[in-house]
Amino acid sequence: LRPGAILFALLCWWNCVAIDTWESPAAKRPLLQTAAILTCAAMALFAWTHRPVALAEAITAAGFLLLAARAHRLSPNLLRVAVDCCLLSPLLVHVR
Repeated sequence: LRPGAILFALLCWWNCVAIDTWESPAAKRPLLQTAAILTCAAMALFAWTHRPVALAEAITAAGFLLLAARAHRLSPNLLRVAVDCCLLSPLLVHVR
């Protein structure tokens, strides 16, 4: 598999884990740390390839990092919608 496909799969996984964590208060997962790792990986992939898909993944990962950092200030409903909207970042890259 290509690094971009693996990274996208990890971003989708993080999305599902984050929603599950925000929906059940008893779940304690290191969302901020994993979002930071994914953001670093996405930025490195973009710096290495300079492809639009890698840019979209970097934007998505940065959005995840921002949401994980501010999760305590936002409602669970807003978090669920916002985290899914982050996965739509390819629309920002491919809009002409």
